[in-house]
Amino acid sequence: QLKIVENSEQQPDGSKNLMAQEQDILSGIQDRKIALVTQRNGILIASSCGELEFRAQQSLIELISRILPHRGCLTPMHAHLTPATVFPEKSTMFERTNSNSVNYSKSLHQFYFLSAAQKWSIASKIGFSVERLDQFICR
Repeated sequence: QLKIVENSEQQPDGSKNLMAQEQDILSGIQDRKIALVTQRNGILIASSCGELEFRAQQSLIELISRILPHRGCLTPMHAHLTPATVFPEKSTMFERTNSNSVNYSKSLHQFYFLSAAQKWSIASKIGFSVERLDQFICR
C-alpha cells in the first residue's frame, strides 16, 4: 500500500517504536507531507500528491471529527462559527411579568404624552423624580 518514511530505528522484528513513529510524523509534517490514517488505524506519511493527499485529508478530517466535540448539531468543521439566531425561540416557561403591562423601555420615548400618574409610576420604578425625567427625556 504505502511506505512509511524511512528515518527511524527499526526493532529486530521490523516494527518501529512509538518515539520513532512520532518523529516520523513530525518530520513528515514539517516537510509538508501529510499524516495518513489507514483503515487499520496505522499512521503513515503520504507524499502530498493527488489521490494520496486526498485520502490523507479525508482520514485527517475523520480523525478530527472523532476528536472534537460537537456543539449542538454543528459539525466540527463549523464549530468555530457562532450561529446567528435571528428569531430566538420563546421559552416554554410562563413569563413572570404580565404581558399586558406596559413595556416601559419601549414607552419611554412617549414619556411626554403619558398621564401624570403613568409618569409618576415610571419615575418611581426607576428611582427618579418626574421633573428630573422630564428634564432628561423631554428637552
